[in-house]
Amino acid sequence: SLGLYHLIRTPLRYSLFSSFETSFQAELVLLILLPPLFLNFLAHLLEIKKPLAARILEISCAAMIIATLFSRTPERWFLIININLALILAVMVIVYVIIRQHYAKKKSRLQYILYGFMAMVPAILNDMLVTLGILNTPRVLVFAFLIFLLFVSLGLADSILELYRHMTEQEQELRQMEKRKTSSIFNIASEFNTI
Repeated sequence: SLGLYHLIRTPLRYSLFSSFETSFQAELVLLILLPPLFLNFLAHLLEIKKPLAARILEISCAAMIIATLFSRTPERWFLIININLALILAVMVIVYVIIRQHYAKKKSRLQYILYGFMAMVPAILNDMLVTLGILNTPRVLVFAFLIFLLFVSLGLADSILELYRHMTEQEQELRQMEKRKTSSIFNIASEFNTI
């Protein structure tokens, strides 16, 4: 979604869409989709039921997408952008609560996500303040998102290594059990031979 958003923000927007208005609506829809997608990713990663606040956020985002598709004026788009910024702050609070509740039990899964999320928070705040016209700095969210993806990749790599270690331990246990089984069968066969 973020990649498509940044693709639309390039001069390709005029070859992909027939009008600026349609391309801007597509931008807004993609931005609105990001927070619920992230919350779904987090809930799936932790194998937890989505909190009620996340479900309410999804309904709010669906309503905003419908409003975006039927809005034709910049004033309404600006209102939708501001509501989306408020929802992003709500998502940050929901993510904080989820991480705080589950960090102790699922540290290995959350550790790298937390690092990536912490790298994204300043960029999100910067981009929000730029959108509101409070700051005049470059937008950096796309770079922070790449850092987030790097941390997600590190977390996946760490999970794969942990799985490999676990499989190696199980293989060693199976070999030991096979040796004991073979030894027992050999002993039983020896007993029959002496009878």
